[in-house]
Amino acid sequence: MKCEGSFIFKGLGERAGGKFTNNQGREITYHSANTIKVDELLNGKPVERFFKFSKDDTSLKEKFEKIDLYADVTIVFDVKIYNNSVSLVPVDVIWETEE
Repeated sequence: MKCEGSFIFKGLGERAGGKFTNNQGREITYHSANTIKVDELLNGKPVERFFKFSKDDTSLKEKFEKIDLYADVTIVFDVKIYNNSVSLVPVDVIWETEE
């Protein structure tokens, strides 16, 4: 399932992989990922959001690297539905370039 949202782009970064122990005492390993920081306007006020996507998705990373800070963007997400949660994973970004 796909969805999209309008945001103000604030930056691209990386999250290192690692491990942690959850509430049940199990060790959880997570992979490194690319991260994006955006503002979503809710009731006229900016709300900061973070999204992550695979380090292997180099074409999406290259698209985000071309976007000017504070540009208006539309991000297309893949919606992942789990037993107790929903996750939005960026799969594309659309923005207007200055010519």
